[in-house]
Amino acid sequence: MTEKAGDYEYDVFISYSFEDRREVEQLSEDLNKEGVKSVLAERDFEPGKPVLESIINYFEHSRRSLLYITTHSIKSNWCRFETSLSLAHAKKSEKQQVIPVYANITDEELEEVPGHLRALDPIDSRKEGFFDTLLSRIKAPLVGLKKALPTGNVAHGLVWGYFYGYLNLILPGLKQRFQEWEDLDPHSRKGKYIPKFIILLPESCYCWSSMNDNDDRIQRAGNLKPFNKARAGKPEREYKNFLFTVTADDGEVYYFSGEYSTPLMSMQELESGHLAEFDANAKYVQYVLYCQVLKQALDSALPEGAKDTYLLLKYKDEIADGSKKYPIADLIVKAIRDGLNTEASGNTTQQEHGLPTEFEKVKVGEEYDAFVWHSDDDGEEVDRLVEKLESYGDRQFRIIHRGKFEVDKMETKSIEEALKNSRNTILYVTKRFLESTPYLNTLLMHERLADDIQQGRLTLVPVLVDVEPNELPSVLTNVIYIEKCKMTEEECFGRLVKALEAPILKLKSAQPAGDIATGMAWSYYYGYLKLILPGLKQRIEASSYWDQGGSNTVVIPKLVLLLPQTCYVWDKLQDSDQKIQYVGEVKFRVTRAGLPDRDYSSRLYKFQSESDGKEYVFASEYVTALLHLYEMEKGRSAGLNAEEMMKQQKDFCRILGEILNNAEECLGNFILLPYDDTNCQFPITKELEKKLKELTDASHQGAT
Repeated sequence: MTEKAGDYEYDVFISYSFEDRREVEQLSEDLNKEGVKSVLAERDFEPGKPVLESIINYFEHSRRSLLYITTHSIKSNWCRFETSLSLAHAKKSEKQQVIPVYANITDEELEEVPGHLRALDPIDSRKEGFFDTLLSRIKAPLVGLKKALPTGNVAHGLVWGYFYGYLNLILPGLKQRFQEWEDLDPHSRKGKYIPKFIILLPESCYCWSSMNDNDDRIQRAGNLKPFNKARAGKPEREYKNFLFTVTADDGEVYYFSGEYSTPLMSMQELESGHLAEFDANAKYVQYVLYCQVLKQALDSALPEGAKDTYLLLKYKDEIADGSKKYPIADLIVKAIRDGLNTEASGNTTQQEHGLPTEFEKVKVGEEYDAFVWHSDDDGEEVDRLVEKLESYGDRQFRIIHRGKFEVDKMETKSIEEALKNSRNTILYVTKRFLESTPYLNTLLMHERLADDIQQGRLTLVPVLVDVEPNELPSVLTNVIYIEKCKMTEEECFGRLVKALEAPILKLKSAQPAGDIATGMAWSYYYGYLKLILPGLKQRIEASSYWDQGGSNTVVIPKLVLLLPQTCYVWDKLQDSDQKIQYVGEVKFRVTRAGLPDRDYSSRLYKFQSESDGKEYVFASEYVTALLHLYEMEKGRSAGLNAEEMMKQQKDFCRILGEILNNAEECLGNFILLPYDDTNCQFPITKELEKKLKELTDASHQGAT
């Protein structure tokens, strides 16, 4: 495609470490003098907006990305993410857009730069003629890459499939099942527990078959009470929350329920497999997106009573020697102890300070430009800041803060009203603020504020006065903050004014569904079809059903995958067509992703042909991923309307067909049966008979 003027708003996005910002600002200024429009996070990102959204938005609107590689940047997780994102974006756009620049880095540290970056012809700022070379590279025509990234964005589909296909089933009743377990035999337990489900998120996406294989301080300890549920034409599946014990270094034992987040295995297999062009950079970008979207999905779509039933544990498990063994026992013990402490202190604080159990949903108010949230001890500093904002030029911002609260009104009620009536909320974050339990616990108790930020209902602007970013509560780590401690007073005030003057926007991430068909298709293949299809024919032929019936019975040793256009699936296949009868099932067992001995089964059905009188026996089920699409559209939590659902269904069918037709181990073991059921209950047997007769006729003619 020919490049056109105006295709991009910016010439170059510069990725850099905060410690190098002075040099980068000078470089940006020099480029600007030559007519090159650049993007810098500290200068151009709007404080209070989600970090991930801002990075992706500026990447999409920049013609090139410049990676400013220094001693600091190679140690920065954000720089690493931006690097991976820029490379993945280049593949997606099929253009060579990335320019690595070496600056302030030793020869020894250059060895730490990944080979795929060294292969992009980096420019060394220490060499003569650096700036002219850089200018020439930025202005040069974009060169096409050989291939795009066919997997695209898989994170959203993986998340929503995992949520509707599993988490939304097991989390709502988790507290009750823990209580039943405790009541059953309280004297046999030797340790404490928290009634939460621990979801492990290893950065490598490698999931061990058993947690004990990764860390022998973790042992199986039974399971909570199982429950059954039939879905998508499959038999009632038994759902179990497995219990484990973990032993701390001091010998204390804790119980917990948890597992690896199984969709990550699909990303691991995408990278290591041969079906998709999905490299380490693409995997890392999708991992970051996956963790972000998973948190959003759980916060927004879980029923109210289940929103506090999980813990997400992200960790970097790539060890220097290439091993993926990580001491997850330490991670889990810390999470359990933190949870027990928060639970205890949270109850005490609620009684002492009368904190409400929940706020009303926050909406953008227009009475004030900003509410400044601060601790008592920072009152004098905040008074000076407020005075400066209220007298700022012609703008004269309208500010509400604790000094203006009504004396006789309950403080938490005043905070609630200030949040509702203010266009922005400035958090004046000091060590005293973080140690001030009423404010901290209010913030932590209502992590749904993160959802308000994502939905564009609230702009939260953290101003870091004397704290480091890693000291922030998790709810604040996904928004762009102002590091006052690393700026001049003038710079900090300028950034704050920019945040208050910025419009409140509905962000794209308010529709987190995105491209879900791709991820769901790959997840359905790697997480299910790749397990059951390869041995299906042998299992059917070895079963008692193979020899049942006489010469008039035809057994088809394939799995018929039903793909209704409306995405509506029946709990039982025979309910959708009365001519279909249930025959039985064939089973096998697999251990994966820390879930021991999971049973997989394929249901067999039969129907009598009206045209030739033959009885056909076949394995079949609805494709469960379509049920997830249906639930997403009905639930309204994922921003998916009926029209978009139908589009995703078509994309899913196409992508799944491409995957299966290129997977040698699955060929000959499946039949894809898409059908239009928009206007009526579709007679499945009519279409099935046509397909199955084609197969038997081909078999008689000696075809494969």
